Amino acid sequence: RCPSRPAVDRVPRRPGESPGKTVRYLSYPAGRYSPEVIRLAQKAGYEAAVTTVYGATHVPGQPFELVRVRIRGNDSLETFARKVIGPDPKIPQPTRSAGVQ
Repeated sequence: RCPSRPAVDRVPRRPGESPGKTVRYLSYPAGRYSPEVIRLAQKAGYEAAVTTVYGATHVPGQPFELVRVRIRGNDSLETFARKVIGPDPKIPQPTRSAGVQ
Protein backbone atom coordinates (compact mmCIF):
# COMPACT_ATOMS: atom_id res chain seq x y z
CA ARG A 1 0.00 0.00 0.00
CA CYS A 2 1.27 3.45 -0.89
CA PRO A 3 1.34 6.14 1.80
CA SER A 4 -0.24 8.68 -0.55
CA ARG A 5 -1.00 11.49 1.89
CA PRO A 6 2.58 11.82 3.25
CA ALA A 7 3.97 11.72 -0.30
CA VAL A 8 1.66 14.49 -1.46
CA ASP A 9 2.28 16.58 1.67
CA ARG A 10 5.99 16.83 0.84
CA VAL A 11 5.49 18.55 -2.52
CA PRO A 12 4.29 22.08 -3.31
CA ARG A 13 0.51 22.36 -3.21
CA ARG A 14 0.36 23.52 -6.79
CA PRO A 15 2.76 24.34 -9.61
CA GLY A 16 4.61 27.60 -9.20
CA GLU A 17 4.59 27.79 -5.40
CA SER A 18 8.36 27.74 -5.20
CA PRO A 19 9.54 31.38 -5.38
CA GLY A 20 10.86 32.18 -8.84
CA LYS A 21 10.30 28.63 -10.08
CA THR A 22 7.55 26.98 -12.04
CA VAL A 23 6.94 23.46 -10.75
CA ARG A 24 5.30 21.47 -13.54
CA TYR A 25 6.55 17.94 -12.90
CA LEU A 26 6.55 15.65 -9.91
CA SER A 27 9.00 12.90 -8.96
CA TYR A 28 7.28 10.41 -6.68
CA PRO A 29 9.14 10.11 -3.35
CA ALA A 30 11.00 6.77 -3.37
CA GLY A 31 9.08 5.98 -6.56
CA ARG A 32 5.93 5.15 -4.63
CA TYR A 33 2.61 6.17 -6.05
CA SER A 34 -0.92 4.91 -6.41
CA PRO A 35 -3.98 5.85 -8.45
CA GLU A 36 -4.93 8.19 -5.59
CA VAL A 37 -1.55 9.93 -5.68
CA ILE A 38 -1.87 10.33 -9.45
CA ARG A 39 -5.33 11.88 -8.99
CA LEU A 40 -4.03 14.26 -6.32
CA ALA A 41 -1.07 15.30 -8.46
CA GLN A 42 -3.39 16.02 -11.38
CA LYS A 43 -5.74 17.98 -9.12
CA ALA A 44 -2.77 19.99 -7.82
CA GLY A 45 -1.98 21.06 -11.39
CA TYR A 46 1.09 19.00 -12.22
CA GLU A 47 1.53 18.15 -15.90
CA ALA A 48 3.38 14.85 -15.43
CA ALA A 49 5.31 12.73 -12.94
CA VAL A 50 8.24 10.34 -13.10
CA THR A 51 8.38 6.92 -11.51
CA THR A 52 11.35 4.73 -10.67
CA VAL A 53 10.17 2.13 -13.20
CA TYR A 54 13.03 1.46 -15.61
CA GLY A 55 12.43 2.21 -19.26
CA ALA A 56 13.36 4.44 -22.16
CA THR A 57 9.97 4.59 -23.89
CA HIS A 58 6.93 6.28 -22.38
CA VAL A 59 3.39 5.04 -22.88
CA PRO A 60 1.29 7.67 -24.68
CA GLY A 61 -1.52 9.02 -22.52
CA GLN A 62 0.17 8.17 -19.21
CA PRO A 63 2.05 11.36 -18.29
CA PHE A 64 1.85 10.52 -14.57
CA GLU A 65 3.67 7.21 -15.01
CA LEU A 66 6.77 8.31 -16.89
CA VAL A 67 9.58 5.77 -16.79
CA ARG A 68 13.23 6.68 -16.45
CA VAL A 69 16.70 5.48 -17.26
CA ARG A 70 19.24 5.49 -14.45
CA ILE A 71 22.55 6.93 -15.62
CA ARG A 72 25.46 6.34 -13.29
CA GLY A 73 28.63 8.41 -13.13
CA ASN A 74 30.76 5.39 -13.98
CA ASP A 75 28.71 4.33 -17.05
CA SER A 76 30.85 4.06 -20.16
CA LEU A 77 29.82 5.95 -23.28
CA GLU A 78 28.63 2.65 -24.78
CA THR A 79 26.53 1.88 -21.69
CA PHE A 80 25.09 5.40 -21.70
CA ALA A 81 24.15 5.11 -25.39
CA ARG A 82 22.55 1.68 -24.88
CA LYS A 83 20.50 3.00 -21.97
CA VAL A 84 19.32 6.10 -23.85
CA ILE A 85 18.54 4.29 -27.10
CA GLY A 86 16.44 1.80 -25.19
CA PRO A 87 16.09 -1.90 -24.67
CA ASP A 88 16.21 -4.53 -27.37
CA PRO A 89 12.65 -4.70 -28.80
CA LYS A 90 12.94 -8.51 -28.96
CA ILE A 91 13.15 -8.74 -25.16
CA PRO A 92 9.78 -8.55 -23.33
CA GLN A 93 9.51 -5.51 -21.06
CA PRO A 94 7.65 -5.20 -17.73
CA THR A 95 4.26 -3.53 -17.73
CA ARG A 96 4.26 0.23 -17.11
CA SER A 97 2.01 -0.07 -14.07
CA ALA A 98 4.71 -1.99 -12.18
CA GLY A 99 5.34 1.00 -9.89
CA VAL A 100 1.73 1.42 -8.78
CA GLN A 101 1.29 0.16 -5.23
